[in-house]
Amino acid sequence: MLLLRSTLNARVGHTGLPARYTAQLWMSAAAGALVGWTIKRALPPIHPIAAAAVILGAYGVVFIGATIALGVPEASAATRVFGLRR
Repeated sequence: MLLLRSTLNARVGHTGLPARYTAQLWMSAAAGALVGWTIKRALPPIHPIAAAAVILGAYGVVFIGATIALGVPEASAATRVFGLRR
């Protein structure tokens, strides 16, 4: 992310995100990764596609839940679009 950001800044000018917003996204991603890794380690040997569905599904639920809990505006907007929240 840092390399992409520095390259974009060099080519098109300032493209930075607020530090708080970036921290919220990284914390949500780290929480999802921790849950996904824990599930991966706990799963018995199963077909890779089934394992991916379980692991990535859990990651997604935790990531979206964490972004909603942290008040990321796009997460709240996405839940309204899918009818999960009013």
